[in-house]
Amino acid sequence: GIRFSENLYSEVHDFAETGTGTSTLSPSAPGSASSPITGIEVRLSQVLVKDNRTPRIWPFPGLAGIYFLCIVVSDTEKKPVNIDLRGFEKVNDGDALHIDRTLFYWKKKPGSKQEPAPSQIHLFLCLIKSKEPLRDTGRMLKMVSTDRSFKSAAGELRKLLKKSGDLAALSGIVFNLAGTIGRWLGEGDDKPLLAWAQSFTDINGDFDVVGRTDKQASNQYASMSLSVLIRDAAREQRNSSAGK
Repeated sequence: GIRFSENLYSEVHDFAETGTGTSTLSPSAPGSASSPITGIEVRLSQVLVKDNRTPRIWPFPGLAGIYFLCIVVSDTEKKPVNIDLRGFEKVNDGDALHIDRTLFYWKKKPGSKQEPAPSQIHLFLCLIKSKEPLRDTGRMLKMVSTDRSFKSAAGELRKLLKKSGDLAALSGIVFNLAGTIGRWLGEGDDKPLLAWAQSFTDINGDFDVVGRTDKQASNQYASMSLSVLIRDAAREQRNSSAGK
C-alpha cells in the first residue's frame, strides 16, 4: 500500500493562540479580532511537480500519470468528509497541474445569529504517481463511498469531531481514509511525491485574524500553495455600504 506518512509535510495553524501568518489585515485593526466572522474560504492556488520520479530512457520521454487526492474535514459540514480525486496524464518535470479551486467554503447565512463559525478545518492533499494507466476517478470515488472500511472511518470521524479536536486521533482516521482510497488506485509508487496535512483550528470558537493567510508545502519532488481567507462582519458591512 501507499505509505502516506512518507514525504509528509504537516502543520497546525491555530489562529486563536498565535495569530500568525501573512494577513492582509492586522489583528489590531478595527473589526479584526472582535467582529463576528461571516465567511471562511480555503483555496488551492498552485500544484507544481518538480520531479515526477520517472527516468528518461530512450525512447521513453519520462512522463508520468499522477493522481491528486484531497480530503477535507470540518465540524461545520453535514458530511464530515469531502473528497476530490483527479488524474493527470503525461506530467513532465516542472509541470504545474491545472488545479485552482476552492477546497473549503463557509458563509454565514444572512440574519442567522446562532450559526457558529467553524472551529476546525483539516485538509490532506497528496500527489501519487501511478505505475499503470490512470483510472476513471469519478467511478473510483463512487466505489470508495460504498467501501465498508471507508464508511466505518467516516463514522468514527463524525463522532470525534463532535466530541473533541483531538488532532492525533483525527489524523489517524484521515490516514485510514487515504489508505482506503489508495487501494482503489491500482498500482502506484509506495511513497507520494508530496503529502500535506494542514489544519486550521481555533479552540476559542472564533478565528482572530481576518484577511488572507498563505501556506505552502514543498520538497524535492513537488510543491503546493493554498490560502485561507477569513471575512468579518465589519468588512462585509463596509463592502455593502461601498456598493450602494
